[in-house]
Amino acid sequence: MKNKVVSIILILMGGVVCLFHLGGKVKNMIFIAGAEKTTGYVTNVESWTRNSGNSSRNRSMTRNHVLTVTYNVDDVEYTTTFYSGEEVVSQGKPVTVYYKKANPGKAVTEVQQEMNIPYMYPLMLGLGILFLFTGKSKGKK
Repeated sequence: MKNKVVSIILILMGGVVCLFHLGGKVKNMIFIAGAEKTTGYVTNVESWTRNSGNSSRNRSMTRNHVLTVTYNVDDVEYTTTFYSGEEVVSQGKPVTVYYKKANPGKAVTEVQQEMNIPYMYPLMLGLGILFLFTGKSKGKK
């Protein structure tokens, strides 16, 4: 029973994050399908380090970033800011920006579309499924 509860928790935690990430990718793909494109430039990178683990032996550090990209459409400058997770692009680097002519202020960048889900969540989902189906079953006597 305890193993099933742990399995279900792993499946729910990993599955929800995986579905959320996949949903964002699909939404961006749909947006990009009918969009114009231009080149924007990373104008600001905010970074911070997140520590995980309780002890110095088990501690791992992850760098997270928020990028600001500036782009022009019909001689009007627009800015988009987004969380890029562990993906980082140096300040001043060009990136492809996708926008709709009806609303150029709303945009998706190639960085957002190429973001990868942290390996931990698919691993949690996979382990939860594995534990659920490989748990010892006790026969009735």
